[in-house]
Amino acid sequence: MTTINRDATIEISASAEKLWNILADDFTEVSKWVDSVISSGPNPAAPNGLNGSRHGGRVCEVQGIGKTEEILTAYDAENRSLSYSVEAANFPGFLEKIENTWRVQQIDENNSNVTVSLEISVSGDGEPGSPEVGFAEQIASTVDTAGQQLKSFAEA
Repeated sequence: MTTINRDATIEISASAEKLWNILADDFTEVSKWVDSVISSGPNPAAPNGLNGSRHGGRVCEVQGIGKTEEILTAYDAENRSLSYSVEAANFPGFLEKIENTWRVQQIDENNSNVTVSLEISVSGDGEPGSPEVGFAEQIASTVDTAGQQLKSFAEA
């Protein structure tokens, strides 16, 4: 198995509280700020209230992928960090795990750093340059785009 990790940190002119509200409290409303997410809402199969969160997961309709099911796997309001797994019937079988983590760190009362970390596990040898790794790297490249879209939404 091969694991691909991508991290991106972006400075956003918004309070840590505002960003945490977008990412955590409005977790199911990601379609408001991620262009490729056509629609999003609560995941009825996900347990509510993981470590005090409002939501246990979300269901999204994503351009080029279809329906995804996302379930919170970690939630830490005090440190403004949350993680969730992503599954989709249209994902190829060699994608064993996709997990995304968002962290918000306050710089001052009007500025924050947001880090998004994506971990993708690919089954088999996952040789560099293989189609499987290439597909996973293509998904991982969305990390920068997501951060930029959050910035645009939060600063508007």
